[in-house]
Amino acid sequence: MPETPATPAPLLLVDGFNLLWAGTFGFPAPIHSRDKTRELTGLFAFFALLRAAIRDDVDVAQAEVLVVFDGEHSAAERVASDQEYKANRAATPEALKPLQFLARR
Repeated sequence: MPETPATPAPLLLVDGFNLLWAGTFGFPAPIHSRDKTRELTGLFAFFALLRAAIRDDVDVAQAEVLVVFDGEHSAAERVASDQEYKANRAATPEALKPLQFLARR
Protein backbone atom coordinates (compact mmCIF):
# COMPACT_ATOMS: atom_id res chain seq x y z
CA MET A 1 0.00 0.00 0.00
CA PRO A 2 1.51 3.42 -0.94
CA GLU A 3 2.28 5.78 1.88
CA THR A 4 0.17 8.92 2.17
CA PRO A 5 2.36 12.02 2.32
CA ALA A 6 2.13 13.86 5.61
CA THR A 7 0.13 17.05 5.53
CA PRO A 8 2.46 19.95 6.22
CA ALA A 9 1.73 22.10 9.23
CA PRO A 10 0.10 25.42 8.37
CA LEU A 11 2.46 28.36 8.11
CA LEU A 12 1.57 31.63 9.81
CA LEU A 13 3.62 34.52 8.38
CA VAL A 14 3.83 37.59 10.61
CA ASP A 15 4.98 41.11 9.77
CA GLY A 16 7.10 41.66 12.88
CA PHE A 17 7.34 45.46 12.72
CA ASN A 18 3.60 45.80 12.17
CA LEU A 19 2.83 43.61 15.17
CA LEU A 20 5.44 45.39 17.31
CA TRP A 21 4.06 48.82 16.32
CA ALA A 22 0.47 47.73 17.03
CA GLY A 23 1.50 46.36 20.41
CA THR A 24 3.50 49.43 21.37
CA PHE A 25 0.90 52.03 20.44
CA GLY A 26 -2.35 50.07 20.55
CA PHE A 27 -2.19 48.17 23.82
CA PRO A 28 -4.83 49.39 26.32
CA ALA A 29 -2.49 49.86 29.29
CA PRO A 30 1.25 50.38 29.71
CA ILE A 31 3.25 47.43 31.02
CA HIS A 32 6.38 48.07 33.10
CA SER A 33 9.07 45.90 34.62
CA ARG A 34 8.52 44.87 38.22
CA ASP A 35 10.92 47.53 39.44
CA LYS A 36 9.14 50.12 37.24
CA THR A 37 12.39 51.16 35.53
CA ARG A 38 11.58 49.88 32.02
CA GLU A 39 8.50 50.12 29.87
CA LEU A 40 7.77 46.73 28.33
CA THR A 41 4.43 47.42 26.65
CA GLY A 42 5.57 46.74 23.08
CA LEU A 43 7.44 43.56 23.96
CA PHE A 44 4.65 42.19 26.16
CA ALA A 45 1.96 43.11 23.63
CA PHE A 46 3.95 41.64 20.73
CA PHE A 47 3.95 38.19 22.30
CA ALA A 48 0.39 38.50 23.63
CA LEU A 49 -0.90 39.40 20.16
CA LEU A 50 1.21 36.72 18.49
CA ARG A 51 -0.07 34.09 20.92
CA ALA A 52 -3.67 35.20 20.32
CA ALA A 53 -3.19 35.01 16.54
CA ILE A 54 -1.79 31.49 16.78
CA ARG A 55 -4.59 30.41 19.10
CA ASP A 56 -7.39 32.01 17.06
CA ASP A 57 -6.17 31.73 13.46
CA VAL A 58 -4.42 28.35 13.30
CA ASP A 59 -6.57 25.25 13.65
CA VAL A 60 -3.84 22.74 14.54
CA ALA A 61 -1.66 22.14 17.56
CA GLN A 62 1.69 22.24 15.72
CA ALA A 63 1.73 25.29 13.46
CA GLU A 64 4.82 26.78 11.86
CA VAL A 65 5.18 30.47 12.72
CA LEU A 66 7.59 32.78 10.93
CA VAL A 67 8.01 36.36 12.14
CA VAL A 68 9.90 38.63 9.75
CA PHE A 69 11.45 42.01 10.49
CA ASP A 70 12.89 44.31 7.84
CA GLY A 71 16.62 44.92 8.06
CA GLU A 72 18.10 48.18 9.27
CA HIS A 73 18.62 49.48 5.72
CA SER A 74 15.73 47.68 4.08
CA ALA A 75 14.14 50.84 2.67
CA ALA A 76 17.38 52.22 1.21
CA GLU A 77 16.63 51.12 -2.35
CA ARG A 78 13.10 52.49 -2.20
CA VAL A 79 14.29 55.83 -0.84
CA ALA A 80 16.98 56.00 -3.52
CA SER A 81 14.36 55.57 -6.25
CA ASP A 82 11.66 57.71 -4.58
CA GLN A 83 12.76 60.48 -2.21
CA GLU A 84 9.17 60.81 -0.94
CA TYR A 85 9.08 57.20 0.36
CA LYS A 86 8.01 57.45 4.01
CA ALA A 87 9.25 61.05 4.05
CA ASN A 88 6.24 62.12 6.11
CA ARG A 89 7.20 59.89 9.04
CA ALA A 90 8.68 61.62 12.03
CA ALA A 91 11.90 60.30 13.55
CA THR A 92 11.05 61.51 17.04
CA PRO A 93 11.82 59.36 20.08
CA GLU A 94 8.09 58.64 20.47
CA ALA A 95 7.76 57.49 16.85
CA LEU A 96 10.83 55.26 17.20
CA LYS A 97 9.63 53.78 20.50
CA PRO A 98 8.92 50.26 19.09
CA LEU A 99 12.57 49.93 18.06
CA GLN A 100 13.70 49.90 21.70
CA PHE A 101 12.33 46.37 21.99
CA LEU A 102 14.62 44.96 19.29
CA ALA A 103 18.03 43.53 20.18
CA ARG A 104 21.00 45.70 19.35
CA ARG A 105 24.42 44.44 18.41
